[in-house]
Amino acid sequence: MSKRYLFLDLLKAIALVEMIHGHTLDALLSPLQKLSDFWIFWQNVRGFTAPLFLFASGIAFAISTLKRKEYFYISKKFLNRIRRIIFIITLGYVLHLPYFSLRKTLFKSTLSDLNSFFNVDILQCIGVSILILQIVYFISRDEKRFLKILGFLFINFYFLSIYVSQTDLNLPLFFFKYFKNSLFPLTPYALYLFAGCVSGYVFFKYNKSSVFILIGLISLVIFSILKIFSLEFEILFFRISVLSFISFLLLMFENSKNKFFKILQIFGKESLFVYFFHLPLIYGSAFNKGLRFYISGKLEFYQVYLIFLTLLFSFFVFAFVWNYLKENERDKAYKIKYLLYIFFLTAFVLKPY
Repeated sequence: MSKRYLFLDLLKAIALVEMIHGHTLDALLSPLQKLSDFWIFWQNVRGFTAPLFLFASGIAFAISTLKRKEYFYISKKFLNRIRRIIFIITLGYVLHLPYFSLRKTLFKSTLSDLNSFFNVDILQCIGVSILILQIVYFISRDEKRFLKILGFLFINFYFLSIYVSQTDLNLPLFFFKYFKNSLFPLTPYALYLFAGCVSGYVFFKYNKSSVFILIGLISLVIFSILKIFSLEFEILFFRISVLSFISFLLLMFENSKNKFFKILQIFGKESLFVYFFHLPLIYGSAFNKGLRFYISGKLEFYQVYLIFLTLLFSFFVFAFVWNYLKENERDKAYKIKYLLYIFFLTAFVLKPY
């Protein structure tokens, strides 16, 4: 079993905190407050949240997959990994269901509903990007060959992103959304995950934290060159550079016994749990009305921050409870999880219009 790295969970925890912070402000802050200098500044900072998740997911993939021969073949571990990836992608679509009814979704969905449903969110982006890497690793059957193909993929995805941004794609809506007009399309967001995978591969192979400094500097040079020649998506490399430096800084605390870091680590470990439940709570979904429905655009900064801190504390508690159950009451956690699945599926399938 691969070692669990503290810095990886800290990366996810930081991304989660900023994601809850960002979504709360975005959904509830009044239009007048969104004209402030702080809002404009924060919009730039907010651009690092999703890339941080993707970059961390790429590192995690490298650490948990490389040097594992069972992923070169159709083994039990390989099939379990594929099942988990498909589950993550499915969760992304569940969050965008137009109606909490299979019948109504199939027969009453408008073009606007379908456009929203097929929107590629961070979960689909992570899931499909990892699926691509998993298939490439399976086909390559060799780590060095995998790294070469990954480098080729990264370069091609960069130029594909430029092509997609300048071209009207004639694709079915489902596929179209993975490349354009989505929150987090593969082009260009998969590049953050691929960059994280390269970083994780080199770090895991040589066990040197300085690799993140090296990758950060290389990315900064590429950013500068692209900026000079006015090529698109140069900001990608600036963000990869910043994320690499953040990873290096967090690695300095890898062996820390600080309780605050341990608390953040548990929060980061339950990132999927927190991400999935915080979105419906704030924005609403097919099965509930969120905070935005009741108080959208009515609050000032201090009111929104009171709600944010309350949500953050609540999710910390829920993450701790769920993590405790998973590690100490595994049978109970298993039953709770599958009872929720059964309840959701049964209600979704049987609920009429």
